[in-house]
Amino acid sequence: MRRTTTLLAVSGVLAADLLTPASAAATTDTDAPRITVTVNPQTPPPGPSGWYRDLSPFGTLPYVVDFVDPSGLEGVACSGLLEFDIGPPTILGTTYGHSAGVAVDGVHVLDCTGTDDVGNSGVGPGSSPMPTVFKIDRAPPAIECSARARFRRHPHAGVLFARVTDATSGPARSVVAVQVDRLRTGTFTVPVTAFDVAGNSTTSSCTTRCATRDVAAATGADGTRRRARSKRAAQAEARADRRVTASAIARQPNMATKKKPVATTVKTDTAGIPRKIQRSAPPIRTAPGMVIARRSHMRAGLA
Repeated sequence: MRRTTTLLAVSGVLAADLLTPASAAATTDTDAPRITVTVNPQTPPPGPSGWYRDLSPFGTLPYVVDFVDPSGLEGVACSGLLEFDIGPPTILGTTYGHSAGVAVDGVHVLDCTGTDDVGNSGVGPGSSPMPTVFKIDRAPPAIECSARARFRRHPHAGVLFARVTDATSGPARSVVAVQVDRLRTGTFTVPVTAFDVAGNSTTSSCTTRCATRDVAAATGADGTRRRARSKRAAQAEARADRRVTASAIARQPNMATKKKPVATTVKTDTAGIPRKIQRSAPPIRTAPGMVIARRSHMRAGLA
């Protein structure tokens, strides 16, 4: 009986020692596996818009997907850019890594999840954002030149418009305008530069033609450049004229009714007595048009 009792006591101690770690792990691990996606550090980083334009030195965008869980990994899976699903009977341990790369222009989406041995599934704390997106655009945009320059908006010079297209990241501006500062007839080329959203640029030489009527519209009779008078400048000048008129009226409030003598004559009445007769000019009218007209005449005389 003494031997039997001793064996039971030892068995009880061994059972407690074996069960305690498992129960502790089950109660302390409540997080899903941590999943990180890391791009090779030798690859140049993406631009401000998030697009990769340079895949040197490998010619591809290499990356690694790492799964980590202290309780052990039961299964890992990815979809989209990278497709795999690994689980029992495969034993993964506490870490698992998968490396790959992509070299095709476009938008690539990678979505991964993991499950640990205690049943936690998904994406745990400290993981990379899921899904992870890689955007690659190494091709410059395309420029489509217009047939000729236009002088409609800029009378002193021509403006050449060009259409920009880009199939991957899109154009930074769909239309670019270049000023043509050559007021002469004939055909000539103008360099046009355009950018896409990723930051790629291209320069193209656009051929434009300047006709005789375009040069005439942009120059004066003596061949000098004409300055366009904008509508806003004309409105500002009209407001200034009205202020001058109002100021003149305010300084002389009785001008409209004041009479000025212009001549005095002496006549004899019926009784033979000489009398002085004073004639007055008609009232002076201060119409705004008179002041504006005077300013206009002065301006014309000084021009």
